[in-house]
Amino acid sequence: MSICRLSALRTLLIAALSCQLLSACSVSGTYPDATQADAAKLRFVANASNVTLDYFDAEHCFGQTTGVLNNFLMVDSGRRVGMSVAPPADARGYLEIKLKPGKEALLRVNSNAPSGLCGIGVNLTPQPGAEYELRFNSESGGCSMLLERIKRIDGKDLRFPMSMPEGNLQACTGSNPIFPKPLPETPQRRVLIERLVGNTLELATKLNASAQRVPQAARPSVQAQIAERRQALGITVLPEAYWTQYRDNLERYALDTQGTSAQLLAQFKDTYWRGFSMASDRQLEDWTQPTTRQARGDLQALQERLTRYYYRTRRNIELEQLDQHLLRMTQLDRQYNVCARFPGCWTY
Repeated sequence: MSICRLSALRTLLIAALSCQLLSACSVSGTYPDATQADAAKLRFVANASNVTLDYFDAEHCFGQTTGVLNNFLMVDSGRRVGMSVAPPADARGYLEIKLKPGKEALLRVNSNAPSGLCGIGVNLTPQPGAEYELRFNSESGGCSMLLERIKRIDGKDLRFPMSMPEGNLQACTGSNPIFPKPLPETPQRRVLIERLVGNTLELATKLNASAQRVPQAARPSVQAQIAERRQALGITVLPEAYWTQYRDNLERYALDTQGTSAQLLAQFKDTYWRGFSMASDRQLEDWTQPTTRQARGDLQALQERLTRYYYRTRRNIELEQLDQHLLRMTQLDRQYNVCARFPGCWTY
């Protein structure tokens, strides 16, 4: 679950841009569904008032709308693309679109509910033929979003949570307020940014140490997992090549999870270097050495955002690791036709 709280100025800029988009769109919006035979499908579910989903890619940095949901002045979008999994029973309003597979996009949600303005985005590069569900909720002081890959297998609707990287598109940097451009670097700014990045890495290192002290559910050894799998399958005709690759997959996943902390620190450094490079000189100085009550409050707010970003990023990395592991296992079972003989095969 990703949670976002935006500054008033940034939110108003996004809302203004969204109003420009809305003024030019119909109930179904301006975004045309992808036409590829293997196009991915996305259902957007909004349990809040007056919500829009805008689509951005490298060719559409000002976005395309998909329709409006839960607006008392307009009929809800009737966009549907025939998805295999039914919408959640508690969905207040939803729409469905087709996405071009393999093309990175930014999906940005904007809400102008009575409780306040909110904007939040997520990057997605759809897989061919895949189906996704993006759920949005308005909360006190902010909003939250959940992205899942959905699938219907053996008559059951399955939902797999996905990572939700920060909404951004490098190709659109500087095109509008949603994609701000870094300020020119000076020797003074570089010193301030290096100091701030060092502070953020120090905080992330402490959070890493705390996370590692939390007891984790013991994962069975690779050998134990293979023995359990052999017993569950009860198939003696699978070649040893299958079990060799099965072991390799398990060991690769274990190695990936061991590198989570290092990967997180590297991502932390890159993200916040870019983030600080967009701040004004005055803001950098206040964060580095706060001398007023307002500056101290800003620094505390920054530290709180850093902490939230740490846990959100760690979860994203762990979900990406699991996603790749499930895909490798699914491809292995398909290669050896396991699903034709055993209903408990890997199907992701």
